[in-house]
Amino acid sequence: MELKLSLVFGLVVAMAFPVASIYVARCGGEDKAPEGPELALETAIYYVISNHDELERLEAPKSWKQENITPEGLDGATILRFTGGNWTVTVAYAPIRPSNYHIEIEYAGEGGFHWEGRVDQEGNVVETAFALTS
Repeated sequence: MELKLSLVFGLVVAMAFPVASIYVARCGGEDKAPEGPELALETAIYYVISNHDELERLEAPKSWKQENITPEGLDGATILRFTGGNWTVTVAYAPIRPSNYHIEIEYAGEGGFHWEGRVDQEGNVVETAFALTS
C-alpha cells in the first residue's frame, strides 16, 4: 500500500511541475525576457555603449514606447520605432523568418550620436556607421 501511495504521489508531482511551469511561462509578470526585435535592440545598445569609450556613461531607458512605423503596402518587412528619454531606435526586419535586424540608434542628449548596424539571431553585431552628433 505504501508503495502505491509513493508511486501516486510521484506521478502527481511529476505531472504538476510541467503544468506549473507552463502556467508561469504564460502568465509570467513584467520581468519577461526580451525576444526578437526587443532583444536585437538591447544587444545593439549594449554593443554601442561597450565599444565606444565616449558613450560608456550612457544608460538605456528602463522602458520603451514602441510603435509600428511600417509603411502601408510594404510587404516582407516590419519597421518598429522604440523611444525613451533621448533615445530613438528603429528596428527593421523580415517578420516571416528574421535572420538579421537592421538597427538605427539616435541619441539626442549631451554626447549625442547616430549608429547603424545589424544584429543576427545569435546576437552577433556588425556596425556599419557611427558618428557623434553633438
